[in-house]
Amino acid sequence: MYTQKTIKKPVSCSGVGLHSGNQIEMTLKPASVGSGICFKRTDLADHPLIKVSHKHIADVTYATTLGKDGAVIHTVEHVLSAVNALGITNLLIEVSGNETPVIDGSASCFVEILLDAGVETQPGAVRAIRMTQPLEVRGKDSIMSVEPYDGLKITYTIDFPNPFIGVQTKTFEFTPLAYMEEIAHARTFCLYEEIEYLWKMGLSKGGSLDNAVVFARDRILNESLRFPDEPVRHKILDLLGDLAFLEHPLVGHLKVYKGGHKLHAQLIKAIVEHPEHWTYLEERDVRDRADGMENTYWDIFPIHENTSCSSSLYL
Repeated sequence: MYTQKTIKKPVSCSGVGLHSGNQIEMTLKPASVGSGICFKRTDLADHPLIKVSHKHIADVTYATTLGKDGAVIHTVEHVLSAVNALGITNLLIEVSGNETPVIDGSASCFVEILLDAGVETQPGAVRAIRMTQPLEVRGKDSIMSVEPYDGLKITYTIDFPNPFIGVQTKTFEFTPLAYMEEIAHARTFCLYEEIEYLWKMGLSKGGSLDNAVVFARDRILNESLRFPDEPVRHKILDLLGDLAFLEHPLVGHLKVYKGGHKLHAQLIKAIVEHPEHWTYLEERDVRDRADGMENTYWDIFPIHENTSCSSSLYL
């Protein structure tokens, strides 16, 4: 987990953007040691390159937007969730528009194409942030904290005024395999009564039952859920994607109540601004914790029956 990694070969996918409705092509390419995770807008004349960093969080309204010098890329959290979960630290992501493709609304397709590309270890350690003191941020009726813990653990609670969601809590002990089994397939979701409002805001133009779970007051519009608690699992998926903006693996126990991208960004900013609450893992510890992610998980990654994805995916 704590050694630098990239992929072995380029892989591509394409699909509609969840909020823009635009058809997007996305290619993930290997990157050199120390380069970090970077996005490139290939549709713009100067092909701007934007590094995934807390400095470049441009907006957190209904999705996480990466931005720099006027160039933005919306809804980056799903692909970053897969990248972060597989421990990939150096990657170039080229997109042909202002958003990533939503595919089926989860991260499973991105996991699949990354495994198809192959993950390889690079020379060079990654400094992980290990919490030594608790840290907390609050919203209007939400709260998020992180406290010392030997590993990465997430306890997430959501509370929606819908009988098919309600209050859901999940505690998740992170490992790449646990992520692929328990989190990667969870799809984004919304309430039916919010759809018109989203459209008026110019959002969710590409949303459909093929890439989102829609909850009405009297029923779930999709044929079925992938997990009984799929919404809270997707919140954990989003959080793991947003944590990529920290630029370091996090060692601690995250606790979230009624969270979202705005609260995630608040905590990331608080961690960066309060180094007295954490320390870097020593390089010796980093070497001891390396987990051999150069081996792929093709044989154990559960492909969901409703998911169709490959390195040459075109929807």
